[in-house]
Amino acid sequence: INCAALPEALLESELFGHVRGAFTGADRDKQGLLQAAAGGTLFLDELGELSPSTQAKLLRVLQEREVRPLGAEKSVPFDVRLVAATHRDLERAMSEGKFREDLYYRMAVVTAALPPLRDRPEDLPLLCEKILERLARDTKKPPPTLGQDALRRLSAHPFPGNVRELENVLTRAFVLAPGAKIRAEDLDLGPRRAAAPRARSRRDFETDERERILAALRAARWNVSVVSRTLGIPRNTLYRKLARYGLERAV
Repeated sequence: INCAALPEALLESELFGHVRGAFTGADRDKQGLLQAAAGGTLFLDELGELSPSTQAKLLRVLQEREVRPLGAEKSVPFDVRLVAATHRDLERAMSEGKFREDLYYRMAVVTAALPPLRDRPEDLPLLCEKILERLARDTKKPPPTLGQDALRRLSAHPFPGNVRELENVLTRAFVLAPGAKIRAEDLDLGPRRAAAPRARSRRDFETDERERILAALRAARWNVSVVSRTLGIPRNTLYRKLARYGLERAV
């Protein structure tokens, strides 16, 4: 469920459920997603968009492992795996009082930071292939091929909108391209740039990240909490990066 796509009252009803008569228009009982996903996984997209009120209610539910549908007299247990995503810097949001620390540490048991699409151009071919296959399947048409000139132009684009922008660009080309092959001229990426930046490899990205973290550690006198806030990297994720890059303070 996309936490940013629904009004607060409707989001709570979707998550926790409601009983008949709980509010105007509630003409039947509705099972919430926390119960409906029993034994499985519930994905909360844009977790950082939750209102303070909904954050508090979700925290209570996670602590007690019980959910009370809106208007119900009793709580019922649930057992799901929660996976969440957000484009916001939650540690900064916590320092600004916009996101609850207790909810963050309840949710952030295992975290993964996904680099923006511009920093992982090696993922473009497979992403394009999967997007075009899905479009073809949905429209019951044969999937078009992606020309090398089109792939080079996509690789040179910064993609501020990340994968969603890539989907939008490919969908438009899928609909409007005159042939069975998508060419560079079929891509609507805005005006061409005079000099396209060189696509960085994963190794380039990791080298730059290591240097950036090391510089921040030195500036903060190896205070990991300060570096975590400065770089916007969750602390447990930062510790894993320190281990991976072999960054240890000399005694």
